[in-house]
Amino acid sequence: MYRAWEATEAGPSGTAARTVAFYGPPRAGTPHFVKDLEFWKKDDPKAAKVKEDLWKQIEADETSKRITSEKAESSGALIVKNVNLQQKANAFEHETLNYESVVSGDPDAVLRRGKEFRMTITLNRPYNASNDHLGFVFLADSKNPDSNMRVEFDLDGTGKGESYLKNKTWGARLDKDKTKPDLKELSVLVYIPGTAVVAEWEMRIKTTLANVDYVWIYPKPIYVLFNPWSAVSKEILQICFLLLRKAFDFKMTPDMADAVRVSRALSKIINSNDDNGVLVGNWSGDYSGGVSPTTWSDSVAILKQYYTTQKPVGFGQCWVFAQVLTTVCRSLGIPCRSLTNFNSAHDANATCTIDHYFDEKGNSLADRNNDSIWNFHCWNEVWILRPDLPPGFDGWHALDSTPQERSSGKFQCGPCPVAAVCKGDIDIGYDTAFVFAEVNADEVQWVVKDDGETLTPSSIDTTSVGAKISTKKPTGTALKNMKGSDSDGSFVRQDLTENYKPKEGSEAERQCEERALRYTGFAEKLCKGQTALKVAFQEGEGVKTFVGQDLVAHFVVTNASEQQRRVAVTMTARHTQYWDRSGQTFSLKIPYTEYIKGSNEWLSLFVYGCAVDLDGEHALQCPETIHCQSTRTYSAATIKSGQAADVTVSFTNPLPDRPLTKCGFLMTGNLELADKGDKRFAPYFKMLRADVSDVKPGEKFSFSVKLTGTTTVANKTKSMKFDFKCEELRDLNGDYVPELLP
Repeated sequence: MYRAWEATEAGPSGTAARTVAFYGPPRAGTPHFVKDLEFWKKDDPKAAKVKEDLWKQIEADETSKRITSEKAESSGALIVKNVNLQQKANAFEHETLNYESVVSGDPDAVLRRGKEFRMTITLNRPYNASNDHLGFVFLADSKNPDSNMRVEFDLDGTGKGESYLKNKTWGARLDKDKTKPDLKELSVLVYIPGTAVVAEWEMRIKTTLANVDYVWIYPKPIYVLFNPWSAVSKEILQICFLLLRKAFDFKMTPDMADAVRVSRALSKIINSNDDNGVLVGNWSGDYSGGVSPTTWSDSVAILKQYYTTQKPVGFGQCWVFAQVLTTVCRSLGIPCRSLTNFNSAHDANATCTIDHYFDEKGNSLADRNNDSIWNFHCWNEVWILRPDLPPGFDGWHALDSTPQERSSGKFQCGPCPVAAVCKGDIDIGYDTAFVFAEVNADEVQWVVKDDGETLTPSSIDTTSVGAKISTKKPTGTALKNMKGSDSDGSFVRQDLTENYKPKEGSEAERQCEERALRYTGFAEKLCKGQTALKVAFQEGEGVKTFVGQDLVAHFVVTNASEQQRRVAVTMTARHTQYWDRSGQTFSLKIPYTEYIKGSNEWLSLFVYGCAVDLDGEHALQCPETIHCQSTRTYSAATIKSGQAADVTVSFTNPLPDRPLTKCGFLMTGNLELADKGDKRFAPYFKMLRADVSDVKPGEKFSFSVKLTGTTTVANKTKSMKFDFKCEELRDLNGDYVPELLP
């Protein structure tokens, strides 16, 4: 078999060895393996050095065998003079027009699998299908002689392509209807099978005369993706391919054709715990050496910083990990969305329950209490097929890049079929049991007998875990300025809760729970009887509390039995961070003067209600998080493409008794400063930051800036993200999407 990295190849017995001659334009830009080496040297210097020496040897060998195009033509062989990959026409057919690489001044070919793409090949003389041999070589890893990421096939001069189209394999056919009659300019269709690896492919065209193979090398990579549909910038596409290769230890493998294995590998590389990946997780509250996770409003800024510094970026928490993973998956063509699960469980011991242990005197056994419940947790879903599983598990799969528990030795999670979670089929694998517990675990109070071994459940809360699982409904529009309401239609919450579990409290939900618990051995102990009381917090319809106002929380206790019950009720409230925690209505008023004390980074309070059944053995707890609203407004603006427009951001300090101090105004997005010399701004972690004055109590803050943007076929939507930072409040941020006219 012909190998592009060899100078010669022995022919059949008794014949001369074949010679390879390379020609064509020089490679454009820096080959991806050069950037790979920079990252690889930080991970495994010895392996990187071995690979670097090999690459240099291969490069030198290829260079030594290069000849000029003029010399190639003088040989009398059929020679390629030019190739037009018709990037924009192919992008329309492959639905990749939203990729900036396709419509830039020097366009790239960005293609999807499972379709043909067209090219025009200009030759030095007419092509004769009977006498001329014209073939193609596609390499997913041109610098690895041990790699099997290489395909070779001949042009089907009949134009039918029956064999490869029927078998769904790589192939090429002549489009006779669009080929010029002189046969010096060929219109060729190349089929990329749905089993091709997702990679930056190198294309070579080979013609043969006597014992010489003349190999023309296309100077740029051809990007082959899964199922692209999102808008992606050129730089981000290159970064995402680097992350894909890094996720597989810079080794090309057939696994890179499998969306299941690729998405799982990406969940590992987004966090930095194992492989010097993108983001460092930090829940300590000390963000020295980086920035608070709440600072980030743009995954692009994070990816660019990682690519530039070649170091993990500080810092992230679950929603940041989820947004970065969304960007990377979508860029590579994997449909992906992020979601939020409220009261999200973390099952540390694989029991599918959240366990709290007490001794017979009621003392908490801290050394056993490893499980927790977060007030919220974000992860991702990817839409993939599962031919490796029994029927019924295609569709959305949970994927989580936040480092929580090791899976197969790495901090990775998923892709777990959401359908399996909903059925309680936790034996499917891919961390299904862990995700099941996040959304549907029972919260159990265990009494440990004095022998240290005997466990008895004292109370079971079947409803405390997994609520209001939410994502943005696919409205077809970008997220716009909210202005305190959803009236502009840009954000519609889509509830996914019943995708993950049957309706809470229903018979089907209990059967699902029992099915999962049968795998843990707790089913018999936990599925007996029900408590006489039900507890919940009641939300006020249409009532929003803004920071600076008093809060009222309503705790409802319902007697589910037919007998009267004596009940003792306790309610408490405390400030929240991103934290973990183990009828008749009672109300708790929390004055502003109380809840404003101390740090309130999240503008939210954790309220806890406990109802003790004095006539029984159960104590029921119910948590709730109440969010204080903040306000911000953006001046309406219509921006004409290429022209500057004034944009004003304003809000009023809602605190009645204190100023906002140490203030900064941040912005990021794909609009640009019209005045490049605006000295108010300085670069800040791939964003722009301006220091601003303190804002007095009740005073209106206003900030004006001139912005400009240019529409393209790839990106007709322009937006900015604004963030006001101060010591006293957080969450003063929002998105701004102006109307952009051509």
